[in-house]
Amino acid sequence: MFAMRAQAAYFDSSANFFSTQEIVNNPRACSRCDPGAAAFETVRDINAASRLIGDMSGATLDDPLFERYKKLGCSISPVEKDADDYKMIAKYLEKTYEPVEFREISYGVTIDVVFAVELSAGLSLDEIMKLPNKFGKATVCTDAAAEAARYGYTAVDRPEGFLILVVSSLGEDVKELTSPTEDATSLEEKKKGVTGLGKKKTDESEHFSWKDDIKVLCGKLIPSEHKDSPLEYNEYAVYDAQQ
Repeated sequence: MFAMRAQAAYFDSSANFFSTQEIVNNPRACSRCDPGAAAFETVRDINAASRLIGDMSGATLDDPLFERYKKLGCSISPVEKDADDYKMIAKYLEKTYEPVEFREISYGVTIDVVFAVELSAGLSLDEIMKLPNKFGKATVCTDAAAEAARYGYTAVDRPEGFLILVVSSLGEDVKELTSPTEDATSLEEKKKGVTGLGKKKTDESEHFSWKDDIKVLCGKLIPSEHKDSPLEYNEYAVYDAQQ
């Protein structure tokens, strides 16, 4: 019964809210639209939540979203704010992010929550690397959160985004490029590591070592000597899933 009412409200509200009737200069008409718009948004949220959570007919002792992650074979847990990992990630985000300018508004970034995720199912790196990108069939990373922010959004109409940190090794034989290669076949066959040099780079004097001698490319974004590069920031590509 609830679903039928929700569906009816959806069509009724959408029909009125997106009416071709001119109401901009009619305050009374605009006030009548407010309840309809609110109902439309409520039904939209209910619809989105129901699709995300899925079938809840069974017993659910854990958080519903956690249940969905378990179905994907993921272990997910929040990182405490006083943990060293959290502080390192916060520092990385602060250093390597640049505000997005849109007209007269500048959009910054804040951390909502940090999750530690262990994936035991889903797409493997070999499967991911079958998908072509600007460096061929490779796994591509960047040292700037500003670049990741362009792709790690949850939806085009939502402010939340994801910054995913990974550990990768370029190997001993690394090729530097000032622009994406037109033919990456040789790189794929030789499985060389690639560094795409961008217009900006992280300040190497601020880089530091983390656990197990992992080099963290965390530093203030500064201009590089490659001002004509089509890449805004440095990017790194590996062609071997073991890297």
